[in-house]
Amino acid sequence: MKIKMFFPKFLLVLFIFSFSFSCSNDDEQKDIEPTISADEIARINELVSADLLAQFRVANPSYSKEIIFTSAAVEIIDGEYFLVSTSKEFKTTTLLKVVEKRQENKLSMSLADAGVSCTSSVCIEGLGCTPKSSNLSCRECPGGDCARTVTLD
Repeated sequence: MKIKMFFPKFLLVLFIFSFSFSCSNDDEQKDIEPTISADEIARINELVSADLLAQFRVANPSYSKEIIFTSAAVEIIDGEYFLVSTSKEFKTTTLLKVVEKRQENKLSMSLADAGVSCTSSVCIEGLGCTPKSSNLSCRECPGGDCARTVTLD
């Protein structure tokens, strides 16, 4: 006499069926890497350089050097996104936030200014001074020179 194993096969089919419907496009969309536009990078760098110039002129009224960033790149440090911009004399690290937008059932993710940048002339190599997202302050670098810039409009 043969005993049919209907119930375990039914559970297996039910599991596969439910798993296939639980996977949706939204799950696949979350694997998309956020991007930042060239305009946003330029805007952040303009805000930072203007604020730094003002800070330096308060400390030294005869300060006349322009701050021109020659390179910029997005880096992930401790799981957070940063825009790292460098000039001949400075390294600036700007905290970025992820902005999710949904249009026509498509999820897009972009990076935007989170409101604080930290600049150093001593800590150009390595991490330098970087913003803390918890309280929007700067982590000091070993050399001790770290200027905080608020970059919110």
